[in-house]
Amino acid sequence: LVRSRGLGDVYKRQVSNSLEFLDATGAPRFRVAPPTFTSAFSNSALPAVLAVEGCAYDDSPLPPWGRTVRAPGAATCVVRVSWSGASYPALVDPKWSAASSLLSERGSHTITQLEPGGRLLVAGGWKFGGMSSTPVTVSEIFDPASQTFSAGGTMRNGYESLTATVLPSRKILFVGQGGSEVYDPATGIFSPTQPMGTVRAFHSATLLSSGKVLIAGGRSGPLEFSPEMSGLQTAELYDPATNAFTATGGLPSTRCSHTAFRVGSGPKAGSVVLVGGARACANPLLDGVTDDLATSTIYDPGTGTFAAGPAMAVALSTASSVALAGDRVAIFGSIYSQLTTRAQVFEPATATFSDGGPVAMTVGATTTLLDNNTVLLAGGSRYAANSGIALPLSSLWDVASRSAKPTATRAQKTYGHTATVLRAGPSAGKVLVVGGFVVT
Repeated sequence: LVRSRGLGDVYKRQVSNSLEFLDATGAPRFRVAPPTFTSAFSNSALPAVLAVEGCAYDDSPLPPWGRTVRAPGAATCVVRVSWSGASYPALVDPKWSAASSLLSERGSHTITQLEPGGRLLVAGGWKFGGMSSTPVTVSEIFDPASQTFSAGGTMRNGYESLTATVLPSRKILFVGQGGSEVYDPATGIFSPTQPMGTVRAFHSATLLSSGKVLIAGGRSGPLEFSPEMSGLQTAELYDPATNAFTATGGLPSTRCSHTAFRVGSGPKAGSVVLVGGARACANPLLDGVTDDLATSTIYDPGTGTFAAGPAMAVALSTASSVALAGDRVAIFGSIYSQLTTRAQVFEPATATFSDGGPVAMTVGATTTLLDNNTVLLAGGSRYAANSGIALPLSSLWDVASRSAKPTATRAQKTYGHTATVLRAGPSAGKVLVVGGFVVT
């Protein structure tokens, strides 16, 4: 039983199989996460169903902050958890927590601004459950003003690898090994797209000046690295006007775990550069990486074709890119089992790469441009002896001098997290680090 009497103004919101308790402003203060149960002799947590009975509650997937709260209309509510298919004894775990932390642990997710400088949508990714991994389908919204998380809508598919692209309409396109769908901030609902030509992961998704989105490369097959995986040489265009994908020109070679960006000026303005990554998408945890790429390929939206682009001085797998002033783009990435590599900078005036100096960079590290014109490189893991080792590394790469220096060591060793500069609220200018995996 959850009693409202004596708790002041307490309001309820049930979304995505979770229950939140809101204050009078609509800000969540504590909640019950989507419950699970574990049967006897089972290592996997299975989903249970949460229901609220005996009082009124909000069930809109829209962000709760600032909306009119719904009075419960009763002094007592019943919170019921049900499940089926259990063998007994069984452990039922409705987890209670403060709203200042994530509703669900996750890594390899995305985080996207819902409006400039405003709230953030956390979506996709996966979590460990016993001896297996489980995709996280519930989305969450972070409010910088109250510094709390709230449940968002439920994704239609599970994605353990995905991209998120903000469309001109402010809707968000998600593409990954689970398929594709679109989130509408006006309704808080995820809706299906037309089917992709090839479902893929570890690809790139780049918004073109036409409003279409270029989906390029990646790999197909099961998410787990296995003999069935296959690097992709294909690309598709998503058109928001038709909500459909069409094939476009093929890449010169297979490429995955790369980064891609649209060129802002110079002779290749409007084109998309795909750079770094790997050719075969092999699992570095098991096989080592022998096919990291120093090459790039350039997509011309006018002709719908790819052509060879300039080469970098070093091969960079699991690459990421950071937009700099003057339409320059900094490229960071990792080299198998090494802790040090060199950054690269794309020069739009010449459509070539220049050296960015040595940096400490590992697989799964984040790259975040700060207000002081430095790039924060944080976390990541190093593959060694057939295992992944999460590292507490963090450093600052100075844009002007193109040099890196260590910064404060992180309290947690994670990879697969996100790092985002907040633009509002009491922590404006600071970096919000969300989720990730800890491997020792």
